[in-house]
Amino acid sequence: MDPLAVRNRNADVPRLVPFLTSGRPRFTVALIGNPNSGKTTLFNALTGLRQKVANYPGVTIERKTGRWQTDRADYELIDLPGTYSLIPHSPDEAIATDLLRGEGTDAAPDAVICIVDVNNLSRHLYLAGQVIELGRPVVIALTMVDEARRRGAKVKSARLSSQLGVPVIEVVATEGIGLDRLAAALDSALAGPWIAPKRGYRLPPALERRIAKAIPQAEANESQVLSCVAGQHTRACTEKLEQVAHAVRADLGVDEETVRRFIIEGRYRWQRDLSRMALRRNGSRVADWTRRLDAVFLHPALGFAILLAILALMFQAVFRWAAVPMDFLGTVTGTWLPSWTARILGPGPLRSLVNDGVLAGVGSVVTFLPQILILFAFLTVLEDSGYMARAAFILDRIMFKVGLSGRSFIPLLSSFACAIPGIMATRTVPHPRDRLTTILVAPLMTCSARLVVYTLLIAAFVPDLPIWGPLRLQGVTLLSLYVLGIVAAAGVAALFRKTILRGPTPPLLLELPAYRRPRLRTLALSLLERTRLFLTTAGTIIFAASIVLWALFTYPRNSEVERRFVAERQTILQQPDATVRAASLTALDHRAAAERLEHSAAGSIGRVIEPTLRPLGFDWKIAIGIMGSLAAREVFVSTMGIVYGVGSDGNDRGLIDRLKADRNPRTGATVWTPLVAITLMVFYAFALQCVSTMAVMRRETNSWKWPAFAFVYMGVLAYAAALLTRQVWQYFS
Repeated sequence: MDPLAVRNRNADVPRLVPFLTSGRPRFTVALIGNPNSGKTTLFNALTGLRQKVANYPGVTIERKTGRWQTDRADYELIDLPGTYSLIPHSPDEAIATDLLRGEGTDAAPDAVICIVDVNNLSRHLYLAGQVIELGRPVVIALTMVDEARRRGAKVKSARLSSQLGVPVIEVVATEGIGLDRLAAALDSALAGPWIAPKRGYRLPPALERRIAKAIPQAEANESQVLSCVAGQHTRACTEKLEQVAHAVRADLGVDEETVRRFIIEGRYRWQRDLSRMALRRNGSRVADWTRRLDAVFLHPALGFAILLAILALMFQAVFRWAAVPMDFLGTVTGTWLPSWTARILGPGPLRSLVNDGVLAGVGSVVTFLPQILILFAFLTVLEDSGYMARAAFILDRIMFKVGLSGRSFIPLLSSFACAIPGIMATRTVPHPRDRLTTILVAPLMTCSARLVVYTLLIAAFVPDLPIWGPLRLQGVTLLSLYVLGIVAAAGVAALFRKTILRGPTPPLLLELPAYRRPRLRTLALSLLERTRLFLTTAGTIIFAASIVLWALFTYPRNSEVERRFVAERQTILQQPDATVRAASLTALDHRAAAERLEHSAAGSIGRVIEPTLRPLGFDWKIAIGIMGSLAAREVFVSTMGIVYGVGSDGNDRGLIDRLKADRNPRTGATVWTPLVAITLMVFYAFALQCVSTMAVMRRETNSWKWPAFAFVYMGVLAYAAALLTRQVWQYFS
């Protein structure tokens, strides 16, 4: 059906008054659809933005806005969280329904683009029908049409448009197909008057007649009357409307639940019949392959084994594939740039700040970028292919036993990247206690910030020994740390659900997306975004922390010590043999750096903290690293870079070699051992050292009580687990 026909048929209704600026009308348009319907992909295609997309439901958990210009108007597009209906069951669904009904802090949108996945047409029409009944201009964007046709389905979008009474536009957002027609349909819908089409489904005749009679009595539209009669008490249900609704139910001798049942049954019949009319399905090899793949990936035993194999391959690749680019970045930040700055800056505080502070701190963290990108390349491919939702079903059995539903899987999965989006993703969890439990255990999942610490220590102190086939000890160690985080999260969740957050465990309801070939564009955008976030952190938090730490490690200077080293230097400079003179000066520089560290402000702070951490085998330098990383875990690596980079001239050894060579000046014993490294990694596996994560926890729980609780319980858990690790290791060795 021509979209213009819809506009012209409704020509007797007052026209919407647009907000005019610079001669072009401006409208607010909401994008709404079921989870994983392609909504954010369309939003990105229309606005040119790069919001995260993935092939599983629950990715969008808050509204996003962007600008879109067509030939006739300027639009502010609002990408809303996915929802299955306009009756919300979770905080993210409430965001969408409040905006569409105009019941939140913002005004209702001028129009709605409702995204409908043609492969799940019947189910998606349930929401589309509700949106159309709101009475605002609506355009249906029919997505996944290309996939449906590859499966042999025949899509009749024109007949669907005719039955719905609104424009239906086929779009393939990733290829830009149908976007021009979508723009024209929206322009036309808003250019003239609009009347919502009549309700598609039918109710029992007696109820239909009584509702028609109640509309003028309540001075409300049909949708508002029906909602109120069915007991859906929205803000539109005024006192007068409630009285009319009560009278309707009393006249018919029915209760609210019965009316809701009539409405649901009517909707399902309508969407089923409409779906059969608009979509003719044929069996296809694609569907066969989906069933065959699911038989393997969702097998109780084989599916779990495949999941472990994929994770093992991923962590093995993090070490094996990143070696060359990491060496290159290490050479750039550790040798080339310090040598260059040494040539243009004379000896003094400024050169020390640049080389020993900024380059040693920021450069130590930036070196790990290749490993971060390899990890996220794997995760993006798994997400885009549709495998991640299958992994949720595999792990649901385990999560159910610890009191969490499979709905918590996506937030916990997101926490592998960063706990902040993971905690925000808990808005998709409908049950409050289930959601709070997920928020409290999400920081236990191994985030990318921990990965920087782990890879430094594993590369330094875990030998690269073969174990079995392609598996090597370094990759298995990293996998073990990820498993440790998962096991800890499961154990803590089980404890909370049986004590402070006791309650029933809701069942898993999660849509399994179709398998898709991972798209190169999605992978590239994901890695670019991850690179931007990583470098932004390195260029802001790590940069600022590096300067502060450099000052703490450099000042104050002890005048007596400085005079003594100046005198020793003058004596060495009188040495006639150039080789002996150079070696003596190098040794003097290192002794001076060590003594300056001891007398610095950071050295004093570290020695105050050291007794607390001595049972774990940590010295004052590690204590300073742990304290500094309270802001962000990556700061630990930059702190070590500054601690062991003081006195460098651009030709010194890398951080790993420096850690291995460090010795206690009093006892001569090696400071860093494999036991110290393992104990420290266990400590970081449990400790909540991220101020941003605590701030987001506060925002999501509306209280500082739960972030403080999480900080304390994770701190106690980290200390206890690290101490236990050290004691057990020493006992058996």
